[in-house]
Amino acid sequence: MRQFASDLWSRRRGLEAVGRPGEGWTCKRSFCAPEEREGALALWWGKAAPGAEQMDQMCRSAEVVSVRAVVAALPPSCEGRLVLDGADHARGGSVELWRDEAGGWRALWAAEVRGRRPWSGEGAD
Repeated sequence: MRQFASDLWSRRRGLEAVGRPGEGWTCKRSFCAPEEREGALALWWGKAAPGAEQMDQMCRSAEVVSVRAVVAALPPSCEGRLVLDGADHARGGSVELWRDEAGGWRALWAAEVRGRRPWSGEGAD
């Protein structure tokens, strides 16, 4: 994530942005996911959708999976996970996620905050 965006979003919530630990992650050209134990987040930023095996691995390793590309089908391991794909991001832009009091996920999409702009695509006149 770009530093400006990270600083802006963390200040909005009264938080301090921290980097991920150097150990305990598998990071390749197109993705980062927690290794052995379940982590909070797995990311796929490749333009092509991950294969079924890669989606399975990401869903097994994290509560939240964010994929830049549109994912046609989810493996059973994604059940009960929050999976956001390219279709979600095209509709809403970037997203801020946080836990609610009940332990569920709340989301604030950039599209909800920025309003209607001619260059925003969806909903523009």
